[in-house]
Amino acid sequence: MIYRQGDVLLVRVESAEGGAEVPRGPRGVVLAEGEATGHAHVVADPAAKLIESVNGNRYLLAARPAEVVHEEHGTIALDPGAYRVILQREWSDAEEPLPAWD
Repeated sequence: MIYRQGDVLLVRVESAEGGAEVPRGPRGVVLAEGEATGHAHVVADPAAKLIESVNGNRYLLAARPAEVVHEEHGTIALDPGAYRVILQREWSDAEEPLPAWD
């Protein structure tokens, strides 16, 4: 399953890469926070965890059904499981050239 909420894409995976748990914020697990508004994509469930792998991938681990909420987007209901968290980035070739593809 694939879910999208604004700039956040969640892709269901069989398992997450190992890594370090990202500390929870006061609102819960913050998947992404707005730069200008302070709005955030948050999972408030205390059983949810966000893991960052050594190569920088992030995974949301939901031990039970959970919801991703945001002030400007509809709530997403997630089944228990592991989800890769992918954040949309704005890109400009003036700032950073495209990587070489092999």
